[in-house]
Amino acid sequence: MSWMRRYERRELHRSRSLTSSIALIVTALILLAGALVAILGPMGLLPSGITGEGVHTFLTASGAASIATGAGIMLVGIVWLVLGLSSARRSRRALQREGVVVIVDDSTLASAISGTAARAARVGADSARTVLGRRHARTVLESQAGFDADLDAARSAATTTIDALQPRRGLRADVKAGTA
Repeated sequence: MSWMRRYERRELHRSRSLTSSIALIVTALILLAGALVAILGPMGLLPSGITGEGVHTFLTASGAASIATGAGIMLVGIVWLVLGLSSARRSRRALQREGVVVIVDDSTLASAISGTAARAARVGADSARTVLGRRHARTVLESQAGFDADLDAARSAATTTIDALQPRRGLRADVKAGTA
């Protein structure tokens, strides 16, 4: 059953291998270019117009071109760092089922909770919005003209729906009255 857990993890989390591969290739190309300049420069084998001293002067000068190059390299490094350290969680949840992996998109789960809460509160389906957090399902019910939404019934229905679907990490229903 370990393959099921691995499949679940692959569906819930984004792969970082592409980002790592791109960062590795670009870094290798930069290092290779530097090594070629360092090795071929003293031997006089660099293409015409490129000299080791010229590259050194360009990189250490305080001109606009060298500052822009340094800023560009720094920006690429920051982007790689953020991509490497950022959360790789997709907006999906695993449901507890015996012998099968069930993955549900957060918008589908939120729609199911909104629909049952709206029906229980006796408001239109467009009058309920649910936002999923890590541990909470926050539903806001908009009362229709002249009628109050039954918040207790909506909270009970949302809790029943969450309990029936059995998300692997439990959710707690939070139902409130609100306005558009």
